[in-house]
Amino acid sequence: MQAISSEEFQARRKRAVEQAEERGLAGLVVFSRGGTTVDFYGDVMYLSNFHSTFPALPDAPSWSARGHAALVLPTEGEPVLVTDYLDGSKSHIEVDDVRETLQVPGGVGKVLAEFGLAGQPLGLVGAQCLALPWFQQMEAGAGRELDFTFADEILERMRSVKSSAELSNMREAAAVGVEWMRRTLSCVEEGRRVGEAVGEGLRYLASQGGMMADVAVAGGTDHNPLFGSTSVPHWDSQHVLQEGELLHVDQWGPVNNYFTDFGRSLVVGGNPTDAQKEVLEASVLLVEHLLDGIRPGVAFDAIHRRGQDWLSDNGFATATLGLFGHSLGLNQESPWIVAGEEAEFEADMVIAVEAFVERPGVGASNFEQNVIVRDGSPEVLTAACPSRWW
Repeated sequence: MQAISSEEFQARRKRAVEQAEERGLAGLVVFSRGGTTVDFYGDVMYLSNFHSTFPALPDAPSWSARGHAALVLPTEGEPVLVTDYLDGSKSHIEVDDVRETLQVPGGVGKVLAEFGLAGQPLGLVGAQCLALPWFQQMEAGAGRELDFTFADEILERMRSVKSSAELSNMREAAAVGVEWMRRTLSCVEEGRRVGEAVGEGLRYLASQGGMMADVAVAGGTDHNPLFGSTSVPHWDSQHVLQEGELLHVDQWGPVNNYFTDFGRSLVVGGNPTDAQKEVLEASVLLVEHLLDGIRPGVAFDAIHRRGQDWLSDNGFATATLGLFGHSLGLNQESPWIVAGEEAEFEADMVIAVEAFVERPGVGASNFEQNVIVRDGSPEVLTAACPSRWW
């Protein structure tokens, strides 16, 4: 992993502040959720190199917003990190003023009052991590009503284009992801349980500094969900694999903070029927078709339409998941390849491009690649993992 320099963190905060000023804001309040969820930690991590490792817990009389952290970023003055938990040294945190409190929202409100920000217009980043009672507690800590504008787009745009150090880390994460997938699929054999295959992959992932966000494994012919179980875990650990079963596997999670996220499909035993092979090939060909259209300046919506047109032209239903991929970095990020997304691809974006294709009575296939957007053809980070396992 290539460490992000202190200078890069400072430059990120400077750009965020400049964009806040352009919107007439006195600063930003950035919330994130940490703990074991590894889904919404990215914004605070991006600006401070920190996330709370404590589990996200229901509130209790003695605490509020456990497993969460917030960064107060004034346009004038130094940033303040507010967190519920510090584990060990603070030397890795790229913010000097770090405050630990079991009442995170109230602590943020007190910082806003202390810095004279409570009565001024502020941008809120990470609102999906801020429950309504916590907003009320933040106002109580500030001693007055707060004037917030949603400002997620500031960090979304900044995070979507990666620095050279981030690209290095994304390549490393993808390399680990490739071997993670290989270890998982190597255990997909007749008579073995899905849980054995998932466990073999996770054993390797953990040894390489990785952490699972989730693993989606499912198969069959009549019902083709992305996940194999609606319980916990999300895969059917006791399902015994059968010869000839069409199976799709999608794995994602951070490796030293940066995400790997891609999918492959196969038939148990490696000998698909003609109908199964059509579905397997379709997901691969569709992703390759999408990649042929991705260039800087092309809108995400245009690639979504490109995918829908391919499905229609080849006799398949519209996109089962409603999307053909998303930006990738510290999380599964915006923009998403969905209908109506006007954002355009830019050089050095990292994108997970995916296609979930199904045929009733046959089954479903999922295929996904991680790529870096280039002026020419994208750089495929997951190319070392074979596209075809049949």
